[in-house]
Formats: sequence, structure tokens, C-alpha cells
Amino acid sequence: MPILKETTLIIASSIGLIALFSIFEVFSRKYRWNPEEMRRVAHIFGALFGVGIGIYFSKTIFVVAAVSFIGLMAFSRRKHIFNHIHRVSRKTYGEELLPLGLLSAYLISNADPQIFVPAFLITGISDPISGFVMNKTQNRLLSFLFFVESSVALLLIFTPLNLLIILGVALFVGIVEQLFTYGTDNLMVPIAVAVILLKIL
Repeated sequence: MPILKETTLIIASSIGLIALFSIFEVFSRKYRWNPEEMRRVAHIFGALFGVGIGIYFSKTIFVVAAVSFIGLMAFSRRKHIFNHIHRVSRKTYGEELLPLGLLSAYLISNADPQIFVPAFLITGISDPISGFVMNKTQNRLLSFLFFVESSVALLLIFTPLNLLIILGVALFVGIVEQLFTYGTDNLMVPIAVAVILLKIL
């Protein structure tokens, strides 16, 4: 893809994601939506955005986009721009660590979609599902099981691994997700998935 066209598309895509976050922010403030739930929705869209950029754009563009979103999230936290992402009851640095985690997984995978796509989706889908279950039930075991089950489903879809290996990977990553707190799971989960898949694929 020509660099000018690629640059134009990534700018347009980034503006689109920021516009979506802005819409979430407006409605969140107007209707007092739960920041915990809105944060998870933004989490999902952020990971899906990462998948799209990773697949369709060059490595340089992906790195620039990821670093830019780390800076955007840090600036937003400081200036209270996207409160639907930042204003949660617990202390967390997950907003900044999510793009850093995706960037790390992408670089570890050497831009191989067979590795980074499952890493991004487990981080972007399984983790919010787990958090939602934990928030509603306060049951850590049930939250863990939902994380593992959704991770197994994603690995079955996006990797050629057999079910036994997939279950082992999902269990290990689920333990990682439970061990790391303050949003550091957003960094460590994609790294763990990428490293494991790099070794076994």
C-alpha cells in the first residue's frame, strides 16, 4: 500500500475511534452510564481496532498508532477527557497499558496475524467478559472460568492447535490474568499469549 494512502487511512481510522470514544463520553455523562461497563466496551473496540490496523497496515504504522494511543490515554487521564474510561472506583493503569500490551504482542509475533490476532482478541474480549462476570457476581472462580472458556473459543477459531493444547494455553493465560492487578493484566495477557503461541505454532 502506498505510504500516503496508508497514512491517510490510519489517520481517518484513528479519528473514527476517537470519535466513537467521544460519543461514548457524551452519552456516559448525559445518562450516567456505569464507567466500569463503558470502560469494557471501549476495551473491546480498542482491541478490534488493533486487529484491523495490525492486519491491514505496515508494521511502522502500527507502532506509530499504538504509541500515539498510549500518549492519548495518558493525556486523557490527566485532562479528564474520556471519563467513561478513567473514572472507575479501583486504581488502574489499564488504559495506557492496553495499547502497550498490544504493541508488545505485535512485536513479539513479528506481525504474524496467527499470533497477534488471538493475543489481541483474548485481551480485548475474554478480559472484559471476565471483568463483567466479576463485577456482577463477585465470584473470582466464575470470572476465571468465563475467561478460560472465551479464550478457548477464540483459540479454536483463530489457531490450528488441538483442544488439549488450547485448554492448557487458556488456563495458563487465565492464571496470568488473575495474578496481575491495577490494569497490568492488559500488558501481561497479550504478551503471555504471544510468547506461548510463538513457541508452539
